Amino acid sequence: MKYIRIILCSVLSTALCLFVFTRAVHAGTAANIDFKKTSEFMREMETRPDFPVGMVLAHDYVYSIPAMGEKITPERRKIIIDFMKSLQQQDGGFTADKVSKDSSMLYTNHAVEILSYLNAGNGVDLNRIRSYVASLKNADGGYGFSLKAKNSTLANTYYAVHILDELNALSEVDRAKTVAFVKGFARKDGGFGYVKNQAFSNAQNTYFALSTLKALGMLDNDTKNNALRFLKGTPYVTGAYNLKDGGPQLVEEQVYALKALKILNAADLVKKDKVTAMLKKFYISFNGGFGPILGFGSTPDSTTNGLRLLVEIGKLKEPARFPLVKK
Repeated sequence: MKYIRIILCSVLSTALCLFVFTRAVHAGTAANIDFKKTSEFMREMETRPDFPVGMVLAHDYVYSIPAMGEKITPERRKIIIDFMKSLQQQDGGFTADKVSKDSSMLYTNHAVEILSYLNAGNGVDLNRIRSYVASLKNADGGYGFSLKAKNSTLANTYYAVHILDELNALSEVDRAKTVAFVKGFARKDGGFGYVKNQAFSNAQNTYFALSTLKALGMLDNDTKNNALRFLKGTPYVTGAYNLKDGGPQLVEEQVYALKALKILNAADLVKKDKVTAMLKKFYISFNGGFGPILGFGSTPDSTTNGLRLLVEIGKLKEPARFPLVKK
């Protein structure tokens, strides 16, 4: 099994100091990033009899393989589409794997994105997906996680709007209520938090809010200016990263910060050399993957986040997405 915990040694640290990214779309074409190893690491799941194993790994796979400039074979494409069909439940939503029977907004969003990457809009029942999302709409304008956890959250509201946008079904959304719900997560610093009137802003929830408001055609200048003010003060723009805690979610948050800044037409504020230097610290030369926390080995999900970050800073090409329905 390749997914093992390892400790970064001084030799690796020295090698990383010499690391220089170059634009690359295929294995082995970026200095000191061995994309051949990265590809082998991500393709390990192809050897499993239950490939693609689960929704999260399938989501990682359909993004990572084309991001590295490689193709998903027709045979594996069919296997993944058939797997998606098997995960769609009677209520129209999707589960994490074949064992689970409880569908959720999160995994339904994953399924929609997988089908979009595979250009497989006819692979599942899209009308049932639309009905499932509608069933999780609440009176406050937000959306819940599942039929068992119906309380509205910002993340699930983002997923719902994203799914309905993919299905050309934004007419299902009560725009005024949903916009008011989303704006309720705004913080004094200009960003958006996970819980209303509590906690603190972060890049992920700020992106969720901006993306949702933009999709609904309700992203106003005040919200944009406030969000930009927040993002400018984060390490994702300044490059003043704090790695003392091992850096959990640091790479993922950097991805969301860049995606948010792109909505604000301000991605050029990010110091890409500092982003690159930060990402180097999570690279594991042993197998070509990226770890989620400093001192830990690679995982498929954290490796996909590493590749997403390379895409966001222009070192890799964004994988193609295809519309599920005509707009």
